[in-house]
Amino acid sequence: MFKQYTKTIAKEFKKAIDKFEVKAVAENGTFKVIASDETVDRAGEVIKISAWDLTNYKNNPIILF
Repeated sequence: MFKQYTKTIAKEFKKAIDKFEVKAVAENGTFKVIASDETVDRAGEVIKISAWDLTNYKNNPIILF
């Protein structure tokens, strides 16, 4: 069961990584990505970008890869 669960998570992680889109790379090596959007999730839900509260994220804007 653990092995199957791991394979499922790995597939979902790969789908998420495939959605990353690099927009620009600065000379200092930083870059901008789109890590999420308003597509329907596996539960059939959509979270509108206008509803996001990014206050805490903007204090430390890091996306783990």
